[in-house]
Amino acid sequence: MTLTNGTQGVRGGRCLVLVDDARVLQIQLLIQPEQEPTTPGEVEFKIAMRPDRHPADVIPAIEFIAGLAECDGLRLASPGAPLAPVRLPRPAAPGTFAAVATFLAQLTALQRVQDATGYEFGIPALTAEDQDMLYFADQLLTHGYVEWYWPGVTAQVPRDKVSAMLNTAPLIPRANLTGRGDGTVVIAGHTIKLPGAILLEVSNAAIVNLAELHRTVNQPKPPPTALVKLGAQDSTQVLFRLDREEPVNDADTLGTVDP
Repeated sequence: MTLTNGTQGVRGGRCLVLVDDARVLQIQLLIQPEQEPTTPGEVEFKIAMRPDRHPADVIPAIEFIAGLAECDGLRLASPGAPLAPVRLPRPAAPGTFAAVATFLAQLTALQRVQDATGYEFGIPALTAEDQDMLYFADQLLTHGYVEWYWPGVTAQVPRDKVSAMLNTAPLIPRANLTGRGDGTVVIAGHTIKLPGAILLEVSNAAIVNLAELHRTVNQPKPPPTALVKLGAQDSTQVLFRLDREEPVNDADTLGTVDP
């Protein structure tokens, strides 16, 4: 941290303003006069997001703030002055630093994604969708898979398979589904290529358009395929995997639906 501004009052109280090397984190310290050495001063933090800074530039400063969640208090040591106690800017309530911890987790995930893909960009403002995609990419790169929410799936299935399913399936037919994508994700407007293909595995999905399928296959001249609509139920699982060995092309494909 570098001292950028400092003032001192008539009674000896001081105001110090410090910034980190990336000029992202600013700390303002209000120190009580020396005659009141046991009275805590105050500290304020400000974070200025800069798109010209990369996650690695910012993470050390945010780690410093997040670490204060474990502190009981601060004492400022200045040359030629006694230790000055500084009150942390929080009530004694858990979760005060939760937002900082969340932001730090996003920064470290963004750094991991950039390191793994070689695609670098400054720290963007992340929408809720961007945060989802960042988590998605980070989990694939870190663990090789990620469980996901139901994406909503439809698939064109050959008519003979649909007919067989309608004739032999239980009251609410279930199906499994596989698919693959080219490994591209978009985070804050940046298109990032992951090192491999993204494979989709859906198990125990419910087929929800039975009446429509009956009408389709029972037409005098039925089409060669029928659109099967799948819905989620309690036992439905959606899993994405990153296959680093899978050849990658520009086409997304949806595999066969298996009743």
